[in-house]
Amino acid sequence: MPNNHLTIAIDGPVASGKTVVGKEVSKILKIRFLDTGIMYRALSVAAINETISPYDEIELSKVAKTIVVEFDSTNNLAKNIKVNGYDVTSSLRNPEVNKLVSTISKIPEIREILVTNQRELSKHHSIIMVGRDIGTNVLKRASHKFYLEASPGIRAQRRFSELNSSSGITLGQVLEDIKHRDTLDSTRSHAPLKKASDATLINTDGLNIKQTVAIILKSIKCR
Repeated sequence: MPNNHLTIAIDGPVASGKTVVGKEVSKILKIRFLDTGIMYRALSVAAINETISPYDEIELSKVAKTIVVEFDSTNNLAKNIKVNGYDVTSSLRNPEVNKLVSTISKIPEIREILVTNQRELSKHHSIIMVGRDIGTNVLKRASHKFYLEASPGIRAQRRFSELNSSSGITLGQVLEDIKHRDTLDSTRSHAPLKKASDATLINTDGLNIKQTVAIILKSIKCR
């Protein structure tokens, strides 16, 4: 594999497999991995804890500037996410956060602050970033770009299988939520979800994690 500075962008809609695939590629290449969505989730946690309105752009912007991502030196994964000095890692997947994060992530001022933070993280370390607008906005000059896609039905099944059986959420509800998220992500005015023109498109409908990782590694090795 290449030893030069790598910046790898992996974009795609919710539950397309980009996070689990990105983590596996980072382990093999021994470079850092960041799911940029956790930064928006961290801000959502802070908004809930500090009772900040999701529409209060001024207060949210102040808090966004305090977000710090700490990486584990052994596996290169984001280990701790801190906001205003407080570790919010354990709260990132709370149901309340799931409901709020889409609203907060649409705010242009918030995205600008967090994108600046994300770009700084890529300057001094090789890194894989996954999200909705990495190749089109965050890392426009990434050394490698990939866009993972899958049908809504397949993505719903994947997400449903991750849920606790006691959650009470049905597959149909998961599917509707995914379709709703797709609409929000692809129609937002600032940095909407779309494939970068120079990204490699990978449809993961009939692929498992290992097969998808192999395609990405082969592409990186060949360039």
